[in-house]
Amino acid sequence: MINHACFSPDGKYIAIACSNGTIKIVDNETGKLIHSLEGHTDQVSIVEFNPDGRMLLSTSKSSTNIWDIITGNLIRKMMFDC
Repeated sequence: MINHACFSPDGKYIAIACSNGTIKIVDNETGKLIHSLEGHTDQVSIVEFNPDGRMLLSTSKSSTNIWDIITGNLIRKMMFDC
């Protein structure tokens, strides 16, 4: 199930937050999957690109992650107990 989706600032990519804990980065023009980002242990609620479109912020119930969109690598994971 898709929980949230957003376009990169330049419109080139779509980030899709999935209920299975993954994030899909898709090429908006071709529909090709660029990255499948895995780093959350529960469903991803929201995804948002930073202004230059090079990083993505993702949130779930227990963590917030920052991703490098070019490489697909996890830059930072922040765990919360709210």
